[in-house]
Amino acid sequence: MKTQSPLAIGRLVAMILVTGFALSVMWVTATKSGKKTETVGDLPPEQTTVGAAAPVVVRDLKPESIEILDTYSGMIRPFERYLMAFEISGRVKELGLNQADKRLDDGDTVRQGQVLAILDKDILQARVQERTALMEQAQEDLTRAKQLRNRENRVISEADFRKRVTDMAVAEAQTATAQKNLENATLVSPCNGRISKRFVSEGESINMHAPAFEIVEVDRVLLVVGVPESRIHEIETERQRLRQSNPQGDAIFKAYVQLMGTDRYGVPWPKRIGQVFRVGETADDKTGLFEVEILLENEDGGLRPGSVALAQIVIDSITGYQVPIPSVMFRGDQPFIYSVHQSKSDLHYLFFNLGAEADYQAKRVPLERYIEQDGALIVPDMPVDDRKIVVKGQHRLVQNRRVRIVGIENQTTTPAVSRRNRAASVD
Repeated sequence: MKTQSPLAIGRLVAMILVTGFALSVMWVTATKSGKKTETVGDLPPEQTTVGAAAPVVVRDLKPESIEILDTYSGMIRPFERYLMAFEISGRVKELGLNQADKRLDDGDTVRQGQVLAILDKDILQARVQERTALMEQAQEDLTRAKQLRNRENRVISEADFRKRVTDMAVAEAQTATAQKNLENATLVSPCNGRISKRFVSEGESINMHAPAFEIVEVDRVLLVVGVPESRIHEIETERQRLRQSNPQGDAIFKAYVQLMGTDRYGVPWPKRIGQVFRVGETADDKTGLFEVEILLENEDGGLRPGSVALAQIVIDSITGYQVPIPSVMFRGDQPFIYSVHQSKSDLHYLFFNLGAEADYQAKRVPLERYIEQDGALIVPDMPVDDRKIVVKGQHRLVQNRRVRIVGIENQTTTPAVSRRNRAASVD
């Protein structure tokens, strides 16, 4: 038979003593509580349950500025729509050219002042020459009449002199009209935009004010969303607040806009920042919704009229805490989380004296007020002692259960950008 060494015997005796002492403490704790250890959910906060510590990962919540958003869908429209027409009738001699030196057609991009179409100018130029000659004749007649009137014997009557003055005024007006008609024979674009529709072709005759082109301004576009009556008040309140706080009008009523769908790789389209441009005064007769227009810069042409997009309107900004939704649990309709605290029980002092890691216990923290954002619950108030929350391992916890921290997550600072929870409110 092998004889145990004195060192091994000493270790065995130490383990027996520690185990006996731990059992004694557990018996005293159970006796003081007056309840069985199975009823762990009802233990008061100063007591901790007996058993193996549950491993958890925690996160220290920190206050941050968070934008509160309302999300709506809508359709992109051009900033302006122009129906271009000639001020005179005539025959279309030629159409303007696009960037590829081809005749303008639907979908072509045009710049402000670019020629769209030109009418036949032969008759118009001849009319300008005719009216110019008549004006010169009228000018000569008026000059001669002035000379005769200035003579002492007044060889021209006052009526004849007035007629020469009138003839000169009429000739000037007719010449100006002829010149203006010649200028109106050239149709130009009023803005940087895109041809939505071309109604004429070369060689066709066109009447005065008949549509020739439809131009849409797309360097800037509007996303038009429908807002119900129950939500329009908050948008209008925020707009008025920005106006009052910035009398110069330089405050931006910000909104995030994202096209619906994804690219071929399944990646969502990037968000763009726009601003609330106009809020409808009355509701639409058919939908009962108030139209809200969001202005977006579109120099790259990535936003096409008719596309559907989501708008996330920033209706407020608060200082609060982002609680990850995966860490939230529910009892009925009441959400709650678990935070961790250093234990104040006899076991805490036992493990501390034995040189073990700090002893923690779980605390259930109900969330009374919150706003649901993308992947988080925004909580406006969080007691300092409850800001170390469990983000992994919370499903095996009950009130006051011992826990062991095995990891600490860093708090992300990316603001949540999702729709607001309609049932929640922040005072």
